[in-house]
Amino acid sequence: MLQTVANWLSRYESVAIWLEGIALVLIFIWDRIDANEQQKEMLKQLDVMRKQAETMQLQAAAAQDNAVAGGTGLTSGWQSLISSARLFHSELQAHIVLPLQAYRCLYPLEL
Repeated sequence: MLQTVANWLSRYESVAIWLEGIALVLIFIWDRIDANEQQKEMLKQLDVMRKQAETMQLQAAAAQDNAVAGGTGLTSGWQSLISSARLFHSELQAHIVLPLQAYRCLYPLEL
């Protein structure tokens, strides 16, 4: 029995090597396709985040205009948020810092 299995494996060894090579090529192609789809999804998410940051900046500017027009003034938290909204060095910094600043204004730490 073992002799039969050994003969079969040695006879079809070249077929197994070719099948393994084909499988590796297919895995590589599948990985490239998947990575490309993930990159497209990430770019879509970054675009959505950029639009959200722009919307927050417009809302902050509108809140400042309303407060100035109403004569009520702004709290120091909102003033710092609005003044810093135009001082970002990159879009990535705006995507990270602006939501954190908005959160800090809404939920200030009481020391």
